[in-house]
Amino acid sequence: MSKPNNQDCPAFCPLCGADLYNVDQTCVCKNPKCNWRCTRCRDEDPENE
Repeated sequence: MSKPNNQDCPAFCPLCGADLYNVDQTCVCKNPKCNWRCTRCRDEDPENE
């Protein structure tokens, strides 16, 4: 299995509770005042199993 494990990824921003959207395997908060982001899925390269 080479796809990243997304079970730990939140559906909402842990800081402000807004929705998240995914850009190039980076989760980004939709709230422009918050701008929280998570690159865990991108950092966990599926080629390095």
